[in-house]
Amino acid sequence: MVYWRKNKVFVEKKMINRQIDMKTLIFNRLQFKNDLICAMALKIIDYNSEQYQQMVALRTEVLRKPLGLVYDPADLVKEKDDILIGAFDDDRILGCCILTKVDSNTCKLRQMAVHPSMQRNGLGASIMNFAENVARDAGYTKMVLHARKTASKFYEKLGYAVNTGEFIEVNLPHLGMIKSIF
Repeated sequence: MVYWRKNKVFVEKKMINRQIDMKTLIFNRLQFKNDLICAMALKIIDYNSEQYQQMVALRTEVLRKPLGLVYDPADLVKEKDDILIGAFDDDRILGCCILTKVDSNTCKLRQMAVHPSMQRNGLGASIMNFAENVARDAGYTKMVLHARKTASKFYEKLGYAVNTGEFIEVNLPHLGMIKSIF
């Protein structure tokens, strides 16, 4: 379970019934879900910090590079007022997302990325749970997002509903999704 309170770091631990070196397992691609050991800190990170630079690098690797795209520095400057969330193993980023204010009741989840070696092991769901708690504590009652069509089932499992037709964003089909988080 993940908890959130302002200015605190949270740790979620999943243990197994046999001894495995946690560092080795985290840095290697996980092939067997039952043998997962994951100790991670979920936290809000500061814009332009070293952790933020890691976040941009992860987003570039996972979200942009496969599409042949790069970030425009002007777009990154706009993130200074957003809520930046990262999942870390010690000082190494494992996943991230951004919450951007839409209006007084709604925030938009953007740039959700999980390191390829950590995908399909529950890390994305933990980040989403944490992000929803952060958004709720910030006074938001709804969260919206643009999901890549290939990722829409992941968000549906977390309670998000499709609220737009299919559209193209960064050269890929996307769906608009929404969830009440109050």
